[in-house]
Amino acid sequence: MGLAQVNATKGIWSRLSDKDSFLHVWSGIIDGRSSLNIIVDVLTHYDLPITTGDIRIGRYGKPESGKTGKIRFNLTTDGDSFVLAVTDHGDIGVDLQGPIDVVKRKEALDAVFSPEELESLARDSERFPESVYWAVKEALVKQEGSSIWFGICLRVVDRLNRNDEEHWIALENRFVYASLRMGKGFALAVPGGNEPPEPVFLYERDNG
Repeated sequence: MGLAQVNATKGIWSRLSDKDSFLHVWSGIIDGRSSLNIIVDVLTHYDLPITTGDIRIGRYGKPESGKTGKIRFNLTTDGDSFVLAVTDHGDIGVDLQGPIDVVKRKEALDAVFSPEELESLARDSERFPESVYWAVKEALVKQEGSSIWFGICLRVVDRLNRNDEEHWIALENRFVYASLRMGKGFALAVPGGNEPPEPVFLYERDNG
């Protein structure tokens, strides 16, 4: 669709094909904005007349709106950076996870991963650090709007191709995209069924 070089350009929605699904991953600086304001600022690029009052926060913190039609979105933050995934492919989850604090590492990993998962992660540590799999788990539960749960990373680890730096992994009813971006764990999760579109990474240079 020729959008890979688009930076903070309004009117993206008018350039999208009605036939092709899209998956955009916006990154930028928080710059003191609330999560709702970040979402509104990015969605203006799709000509969506949405305000912060149109966004509802679910039980586990997932933002949703009934005024975006078939477009779905999900937000993650790390430090002063944000990533907002926008798609018409269905409900989406995204997560960006920095290196896990060395002091709290064991406590944190034990809280999120089962013993079996930790064994799998240790065997795969040469390719991806734990932060990638943490991001995978977070993205999957954010996609369905629930809380952290065990079991999923065993299948993710088994299905990652060690020759690729990043790609989609097919699970029973979802696809997950795992990678290491900017030194941080990154993951997307979307519904299964039709093969998801390749993500296009965009950068929000300003708020206007």
